Amino acid sequence: MRKPWGIGKLIMSQIESITKKLGKTRIRFNVIPNRVELVAFYQRRGFKETGVFEEFPAHYSKFGLPKVAHLKLHEYEKFIGNIDKVYKI
Repeated sequence: MRKPWGIGKLIMSQIESITKKLGKTRIRFNVIPNRVELVAFYQRRGFKETGVFEEFPAHYSKFGLPKVAHLKLHEYEKFIGNIDKVYKI
């Protein structure tokens, strides 16, 4: 369900601004693909799936326990400029 407040847009705008100030040109992060609304949010902001997958770190309780067996995280990225520099969040 989309929230009308625009907080997510503001946060992503700040992340992009900070990325540029640091001289970085790409933002990458992992997303749980089951979060359809979240994936759509990132896609509307220009993020693309890279095809890189990672096992959910179920052994690391900081992230909680997965409710789905064999959960994989999908990597998304957005280029801000020159692709030679990477900033991973």
